[in-house]
Amino acid sequence: MVFVTGDCHGNFARFEQKHFPEQAKMTKDDTVIIAGDYTVQNIMPKSFILH
Repeated sequence: MVFVTGDCHGNFARFEQKHFPEQAKMTKDDTVIIAGDYTVQNIMPKSFILH
């Protein structure tokens, strides 16, 4: 499954379990696309990258 969201502006609260319960069943075959987000280091925090 693919999930797409807009720019988070560094606030990733929308991925907390209470806002995004689907994550509980996600696997490495699922993808979350955050369109337009840019962090100071130009990378997503490792905790939000599925390997």
